[in-house]
Amino acid sequence: MIASSGKHTGYTGLSQALHIGDVDAGWVVSVKRPIVAAYSIELDAVVLLEMDRNWPGVASWKRGQRILVVNVYPLDGRSDPRIPPGPNSHDRFRDFNPIVPALICSDSKRIDSLMRSIPESIWQRSLEHAKLATSVESPYIRDGRPSLAVVGFAM
Repeated sequence: MIASSGKHTGYTGLSQALHIGDVDAGWVVSVKRPIVAAYSIELDAVVLLEMDRNWPGVASWKRGQRILVVNVYPLDGRSDPRIPPGPNSHDRFRDFNPIVPALICSDSKRIDSLMRSIPESIWQRSLEHAKLATSVESPYIRDGRPSLAVVGFAM
């Protein structure tokens, strides 16, 4: 993985992101092309992430399945105009990169605990955004590899 400094850092940045990133809701929106709609409370928006179907566990995903995401945010003011903030945005960030812990962590008890900590209202809000994001003709889809989630982002 490449850190914002451009130096190879192994898994340090990814590990930090998983420990201090924002825990949020995500949904499996496609299994043929493994795609997750990752929600950010900060932006009140989702990013669609296409996952590598060879990652452990991806083959067992079901469409409509809830999935945990951990979000990291840029501190340099960077924005992505393809992610319009929703009406409940906190207006602190204009971009985010989510990580799907289930792809890289074996602590399923911790993941389940964090998922249970997300209020049902957030799950429903994120589902609304997921449906909206996937309803457009050519949706914006990012590469979902976890190492890309922290490139150039602050931890």
